[in-house]
Amino acid sequence: MKRIEITPAQRLRIEAAAADLNNYLEESLKRRLTSAFGSHGGLPRQFVEFTDQLSALRAAITDSAGQSGGPFVKLALAPILATVSAYGRRRFVTDLEKNRERALAPEVLAKLDGAKAVVDALLESEWYRETTPLRLPRERDFMTQVQSDGMPPPPSRRPLDDKFAILLRASDLPNDLRIMREECDDRRAPVAIAFVDVDGLKALNQAMGETQVDAFVLPPLMRSIERSTFGHGSAYRHGGDEFVILSPSADTNVGLALMFRLQRDLERTTFEGVPQQPSVSMGLCVVNPDSPLTDRETLRWAVSAKKEAKTVRNIVALVQADRMIGKPEIKLCRSMPA
Repeated sequence: MKRIEITPAQRLRIEAAAADLNNYLEESLKRRLTSAFGSHGGLPRQFVEFTDQLSALRAAITDSAGQSGGPFVKLALAPILATVSAYGRRRFVTDLEKNRERALAPEVLAKLDGAKAVVDALLESEWYRETTPLRLPRERDFMTQVQSDGMPPPPSRRPLDDKFAILLRASDLPNDLRIMREECDDRRAPVAIAFVDVDGLKALNQAMGETQVDAFVLPPLMRSIERSTFGHGSAYRHGGDEFVILSPSADTNVGLALMFRLQRDLERTTFEGVPQQPSVSMGLCVVNPDSPLTDRETLRWAVSAKKEAKTVRNIVALVQADRMIGKPEIKLCRSMPA
């Protein structure tokens, strides 16, 4: 294979993603670098080489539009094409998800799903799976952050869930995840997302009554989650028996260690008047930097892992979101890997 065949619809999406990425590099990152280094410092080689490759890809896409046999990209440009495709998919599908929330008509939903299928096909192709993407330049690769962030530090106290006032509010989760992924992407660090579900809560409600469960089961359980997460991330009450943990800069080992720490803490926690010590099933999704998955898709992967864990109970189910977008491969974990 000497060239990568693409459809006309994919060409348009690649063009849009490349233009968006070029705008970020030229109008945002380049200006900050020039301001930091002055006119005599020049630009870092990695930045220049990446922008050169991006320009070559944009030119190749434009030139191939009128070629017989349909648009294509030379195989030599596969690394930059992989980077642009992943970058563009995450942003494009995020917009589609917002549009889909507002749509009711079946024909509109079908068109939105069709637009998503166009970009998904790119990332499911053999060339994409076999290509190492070009590293996307980040500000932190080139300069210190003492003055570059320009943002005040976050407040020391966050709004808590109204009912129990122990964990953070579920309404803050989407924005917190977005910010955490952006900050971890800048540092080329992964993010761990965990859904924690109480095992057998329905039976406890029947045996004790919901009022007793709210008084003697959920508060100590949530304090255990908060205690285990403190200093390692953020924990949110997501429903009656479900909770979410976000942990920045957490790879598989760190994420699993946090889950098993919570498991051990729960075993030591006292639950007054409870016939059986509660346990939890946990679905852990480790999202690697520059993953093409949207924030909602990463949450759904964590939910899928949690559902798998619920089939066994009191266990951690792990899924890793790297460069792929297909069906998540879930692994059950009873202990830390050797």
